[in-house]
Amino acid sequence: MDTYEGNPARTVPIDQRTSSPREGEIIVRTVKHARLHQLSIHLKYLVPWKPLVRSEVVILNGSMFGSVGVAKGREGNDWIVTFTVDDDSWDFIYEEKDITPLEPLK
Repeated sequence: MDTYEGNPARTVPIDQRTSSPREGEIIVRTVKHARLHQLSIHLKYLVPWKPLVRSEVVILNGSMFGSVGVAKGREGNDWIVTFTVDDDSWDFIYEEKDITPLEPLK
């Protein structure tokens, strides 16, 4: 596993996996020597991506679960997230653990 340290990894959807993960692990895809590799890895070895100001985020907990907003700013461990509907916008504060960056679909 040391050879993959520091490499970005993406979780693999169930229908695209070439193997099943071991107990307590997930399957991720990473690139090494210009080739895609699928690995079964425990979550404790993964470092989540951090939100960036003005990037889209998904809410992971609470009444707005699954909603997409824009990270407006950070205050300590809290993020200000703006939600826009039609021409109205509202700001809510979430802990960093309760949001995750939204990766564009390709």
